[in-house]
Amino acid sequence: MNLTEKIPLEQRIRYRTKNVLDSTYAAIIDYLNKNIGEKKISICVVCHSQLDEFSQRFFEMAQKFSNWDISYNIKCCYALDLSRNQNDERLYDKLSILKFNGKGRFDKDLYDDLIDIAPEYLNAGDALTARNICNFIKSFYGDSNLWNVLSISEQMLKNPIMSEYYLDLMLNDDNIQKYKNGSRYSKAMLYARMHSQEIQSIEKSERLLEQAYDAIVNSSEYVENHPSAIFSALFNRNGYALVLFRKDRVEEAKDLMVDCINKIDKLSIHDREEELELYRSVLVYNLAQCYEKLGDYNNAIISLNKLLDKDELMDTYYLDLSRIFGLVNDLDSAISSCKKATSINHYSHQNWAMLAYWQL
Repeated sequence: MNLTEKIPLEQRIRYRTKNVLDSTYAAIIDYLNKNIGEKKISICVVCHSQLDEFSQRFFEMAQKFSNWDISYNIKCCYALDLSRNQNDERLYDKLSILKFNGKGRFDKDLYDDLIDIAPEYLNAGDALTARNICNFIKSFYGDSNLWNVLSISEQMLKNPIMSEYYLDLMLNDDNIQKYKNGSRYSKAMLYARMHSQEIQSIEKSERLLEQAYDAIVNSSEYVENHPSAIFSALFNRNGYALVLFRKDRVEEAKDLMVDCINKIDKLSIHDREEELELYRSVLVYNLAQCYEKLGDYNNAIISLNKLLDKDELMDTYYLDLSRIFGLVNDLDSAISSCKKATSINHYSHQNWAMLAYWQL
């Protein structure tokens, strides 16, 4: 597994994207094809309206690239127990009771079960299922944990306005403190790069980051040098570096990244060392982007190689290396980097497309 996949869900700061999910689907389809012998796979979908977007994508890929026989026999009825999992008997029984008895039977234990499951789907790249779980919960119960998962889900599904809606539910509730500064950071990123061009505002992003940063550095935890508070401040400054980058103050962004990396190297948080390593990789990656923008390709290559020393199974780093090697007309190294990317993830169309580009 690469560094991102090793991080516990509760410490994760980035999630799988649709491109990665497509690669996973391709791997599953390939595995099934190789392990069923000469048998032809036939699947009949009986309730298309209950088939989510990502399941439809899976079947579309299987049908197009592996000649699976996918047919649709649409029926109006939908049974809850079509695919009962023996490992989830307790949760299944609770949902069955709830289905037939209504809201009155929804309890906190069931909420805890469901809110723990939703991030598992986020981690797998299936934000739609995570959102569906949370929307089901929302009819009975709501708190900051629920709004947080919904915000991430909507962001992954490229619905930044809905993501902001759930962030605002947390920001506008004085009784919620758990995700306050993180919500300001996430909202700042929406305005920096995820909203449509008409809505994006680097000035609003900067204000939100500064509000969060002021709250962090004035907290008692930060004053007392609590590692988690220092980590939050460094994470915030990473976002501020993006603001500087977008304002073409790239040299300042680079210096800020170097300062953050030096500080995080001195930081230690019990049971969160992998999270720190992941965050450090984010900083080093952003530093490489600054070097590339400044035309300092040698240091950009050095930075990316440092990432690969720590996370040699992240194929996207090799793609970035290949691009920079191409900028300096080192085509042999560009091709070699792409080949390494395809060897790590040979189901990614991006890896093969880049390799084909340099080989033309």
